[in-house]
Amino acid sequence: MSRNMIKPHMIQLPIMTEFGNGASSRARSYAKILGKKSLIVTDKGVAKAGILKGIADSLDENKLEYAVFEGFMPNPIDTMVEKSGFVNQ
Repeated sequence: MSRNMIKPHMIQLPIMTEFGNGASSRARSYAKILGKKSLIVTDKGVAKAGILKGIADSLDENKLEYAVFEGFMPNPIDTMVEKSGFVNQ
């Protein structure tokens, strides 16, 4: 395994987090299973780095609706998400 490769992992609590090479390309699979709309919650640094492109491309290719909210500090808590106004749209 190359030093630059991250072995894929998945963590599922009340929410699911997947990371590793290729994880963003699987966003469409989860979006189809979990609901009609997706909210990508991030911070400005991640958005600026272009890391969201794979997720957005995956959702766009499958014509799945999503919104991006990048106004959070890293590791937002539930009340921050509720204040975003994206909940219950």
